[in-house]
Amino acid sequence: MIVLLEQEKYALRKKLNSIEIEYENKLHDLHTDLETTKENYRQHIDISKQSELEMNRMITELSEQNRRLTNELKEVCIDLFL
Repeated sequence: MIVLLEQEKYALRKKLNSIEIEYENKLHDLHTDLETTKENYRQHIDISKQSELEMNRMITELSEQNRRLTNELKEVCIDLFL
């Protein structure tokens, strides 16, 4: 009877050890996935910020161009009527 209990205890410890190793491996994989996801998120944020800056620069540039063209058009219209 004791031998059977010892064998069962050994088998359970072996199974527990296997489960603990599997748990540690899974935890490591999840930490790696989390770090990768965080880095991807940071990259997307950086790209988004750069895109927003570029868009704002283009809006400013186009607004200035629009202002210049409007002024030129006004001058041409004034010259036509004078």
